[in-house]
Amino acid sequence: ENEMWEWLALVAFLFVAVLFLSKPKPQAPIKLPVAEVRDYTRDELREYNGKDPKKPILLAIKGEIYDVTRSASFYGPDGAYGAFAGVECSWGLAKGVVESGEDKPLVGLTEAEKDALDEWIQFFVGKYKVVGRI
Repeated sequence: ENEMWEWLALVAFLFVAVLFLSKPKPQAPIKLPVAEVRDYTRDELREYNGKDPKKPILLAIKGEIYDVTRSASFYGPDGAYGAFAGVECSWGLAKGVVESGEDKPLVGLTEAEKDALDEWIQFFVGKYKVVGRI
C-alpha cells in the first residue's frame, strides 16, 4: 500500500513540475502591413480591401482614410464589416447597413443617421490611424 502512495506522489510531483516549469515557446509577433500616409483615389483605395495579405486594410469615412488592418477579423474579406474595406463607407455606417453605399450621397440623412455617423467617426478616430484623404 505504501508503494502505491509513493508512486502516486511521484506522478503528482512530475505532473506539477511539467505543468509549472515548462515554458511555452515564444512566438514571433505577426508583422502587419503598414499603410503609406498619403491621399488615395477611390480606385487606389479599392486595392486595400483585405484580399491581399501583403497590403493594409483601409476604409474611408467622410473622405478620411483609416488604417483598420489590426482589426482584420472585422474588416477583412470574411469579417462582419468586410464590405467596408477598400471603399468610402459613410453611407453604410450612417444607415446601419453593411454595404458600402459608396456611390450613394449623404444628403437626405435623418438627424439620427447623422448622429450615428458622427458616433462612428469618433470611434474610428479613437481607435485607428488616419492615413490620408480621398
